[in-house]
Order: sequence, then structure tokens, then C-alpha cells
Amino acid sequence: MMDRTKPEAGMGGPNRTGVARNRWFLVAGGLFFAFGVGHLTATPGLMGSVHASALPPDVILLVDVVWNNVSVMMFGSAIVLVGASGRPAWRRPAAWVLAAWCCCGALLFVGFGFFIFGNMTTVPNWIGFVVVGAAVLIALWRDGARDAT
Repeated sequence: MMDRTKPEAGMGGPNRTGVARNRWFLVAGGLFFAFGVGHLTATPGLMGSVHASALPPDVILLVDVVWNNVSVMMFGSAIVLVGASGRPAWRRPAAWVLAAWCCCGALLFVGFGFFIFGNMTTVPNWIGFVVVGAAVLIALWRDGARDAT
């Protein structure tokens, strides 16, 4: 096992506890943050349409809660990944949970896209889940490769 106090290629300098940061986890956290900002940027257009619709108020409330919960999960995921960059014990559990969430999100968008629209391009949100999930898996892989050297 490596000395975690020494920065490696592709790794950041040590944090205040002397542990070298994993830059790949920082990248994955930054991508999750950007994905969350993109999600919030879409809020006025999508939620404005929902609020202006003739949907029952309880349905509008449910859509609001789910939409904003996804935003909270994206920003929370970004925080966890940034935290995991400097805490080796967090890395594997955080990466597996967040990669699984991304995989499920991508599959939901692809599945519903095909089921409702007959294609994957009408609702391309799955691309964001694939990109962020891939970054999380690369962070996990690089952390494993680092441990093996």
C-alpha cells in the first residue's frame, strides 16, 4: 500500500490531515455540481409549464418536491465526492452508491424515452448521468490503481 501523504501523478497535494487528495474525485464532484446547476437552470422552463398547467395542485406539488429533491441529491453528491477526495475511507462507498444512482438515472431516461417517445434523443438527460457516472467510476478506478502501486 502507498504512503498517502505523498502526492502522486494525477493526485492533489495533501489535505490538512496529510492525506493526498484524489483529483478524480474532485473532478467527479465538480461534474455533479455542474449537472446540478444545469438541472436548476432548467427549472423555470419545466416547472413554469407545470405550474401553468391544469394539473391538480397535489400533482404539481409532487412534481415540485421530486424535482427539487433531485437538485438536492446532485449538490449533496458533489459535496460527498469532494469530501471523499481527501478521505480514503469514504471513496469506495461513495463512488459505488453514486455510480449506481447515475446508472439508474440513465436507464430511467433511456427507458422512458424509448417507451414514451420511441427514441433516446427527445430527453437527452441520460447523457449527463452517463458522463457523471463515468467520472465517478474513473475516480474509483484511479484510487484502486493508486492503492495497487
